[in-house]
Amino acid sequence: MLVAVIGLGLGFTGRADIVLPCFAVLFLLSIPLLGLRPWMLTRIAAVLLLVAAPMITATIAGAVPRPVDNPTFATLVTDPDGLVIGLFLTGFYPVIAYLAYICAGLVIGRLDLLSVQVAYRLLLAGLATAAAGMLWSMLPLPHRQSWMVLIHDVHALGAAIAVLGASLLVVHVPVLARLLWPVRTAGAMPLTLYSAHVLVLVAGVLEHEPVVLFLSLIAGGLLFEVLWRALARQQQGPLEWLVGAASRRVRRAVLGSRGAEGPASHAGHGELRRTPGRQRCRRSADGRMHAQRHVP
Repeated sequence: MLVAVIGLGLGFTGRADIVLPCFAVLFLLSIPLLGLRPWMLTRIAAVLLLVAAPMITATIAGAVPRPVDNPTFATLVTDPDGLVIGLFLTGFYPVIAYLAYICAGLVIGRLDLLSVQVAYRLLLAGLATAAAGMLWSMLPLPHRQSWMVLIHDVHALGAAIAVLGASLLVVHVPVLARLLWPVRTAGAMPLTLYSAHVLVLVAGVLEHEPVVLFLSLIAGGLLFEVLWRALARQQQGPLEWLVGAASRRVRRAVLGSRGAEGPASHAGHGELRRTPGRQRCRRSADGRMHAQRHVP
């Protein structure tokens, strides 16, 4: 929710296409996907890629206009239907297409990312997928807009997987890992750095010097995260800390009644915590734990 709030707050700028509202919807939709097996996630990703392209192009070709500006808090009131259609189909980052990337990320996240072999496989698989997308676009086929959207999505997914594999290989080299530690640790505050770069773009700083602006944003972001860690002694950025603190409060509020019945309420000696069908533990007078099987 806070990610959506931050994204809608940044939506007033016309200098950048804000992705945070899309991320907020994707995070919400990814909740029921967390328990699915990799083969199921892979199939869902493939279906989404195949379905997203014709749906997006058909919607745009129809009477539904594409959003001109980023969604803001005002859009929630003035055009709620357009906001939903824009987020899912016609916007800068259509959720129906990017949800396939979330499924692919959930599959990759379950791999052993510390393994060099896995990194090589990701790199090769990503390069092969990206190359397939490029070759597909060169075939003498009718290049309809829906096909081009599908080719772009396949190529983008392959390129992202290849970059991930290459990055994992780089950090396996001790010298490079030590040299790149500011870049590596910046991954703990992407929301803060992203929001800061949008505000810099809004200010119009170095707008006529794009190369200098790009390098300045990188240097400024790295300098900020190093100073923040040194002064605030926080691993997360300020916005990440805010979102995390709010999430923990909501979690405690939702699970509060369950926690009241948990181990903390049965801390006395000789008391028994019962869980039907599972083991139950009893603390004896000598302080040792004894497991017993509870049969309902």
